[in-house]
Amino acid sequence: MKAIENGALKDEAKMELQKTQFGQAEHTAQEADRMYEGVARKLVITEGGPGTHRGVK
Repeated sequence: MKAIENGALKDEAKMELQKTQFGQAEHTAQEADRMYEGVARKLVITEGGPGTHRGVK
């Protein structure tokens, strides 16, 4: 019976670790999305907006 309890405790510890890691990964992904959005906006501004081709008259 002790072995089953120990296994269950190990499983719970693993699940808690995975929850923490998932939360960190989710935060990292959200931060990356925000950074991408900012870079995409700057690119549109730098390039003159959508549909604008530099050097073409």
